Amino acid sequence: LAFYDISPLKALLERLVDFDLINAKKTRFLTQIVIELRPGNVEVVQARAEAYAPARPFTTVIARALGPLSTVFRVARPLCAAQGRILAMKGVYPEAELAELGPNRPDMKAARVHRVQIPQLAGERHLVQIDLPSPGAVESPSTRES
Repeated sequence: LAFYDISPLKALLERLVDFDLINAKKTRFLTQIVIELRPGNVEVVQARAEAYAPARPFTTVIARALGPLSTVFRVARPLCAAQGRILAMKGVYPEAELAELGPNRPDMKAARVHRVQIPQLAGERHLVQIDLPSPGAVESPSTRES
């Protein structure tokens, strides 16, 4: 039996607005967390992202272990607001996936790759940030690592 001070987690969740969670494998756990913490602004949704239609588009969609960047973009783009962003967690630098995603897309403002250091975890980790353009904007996308 373990006891944890959950007040910092609850305070963090209460600051989030329109925080929807999509993950069929973890919905029971997340539902229990919402029951216990009662943040008041979390909706746990068990649905495939392709079939989910949020009431309002999200400013940020985060994907992990969904597939190559082209799949992440295809699935996450309809869920994003104009000028939103898609964040995809990757291992090694996704050079081939970025090439497959393609340059000079009118539906993508920029793709940036950030190297991430995770304590006690060996191997490369990267966060791909795909910024979306404002409606009607013609963008010249760029890719860079930071």
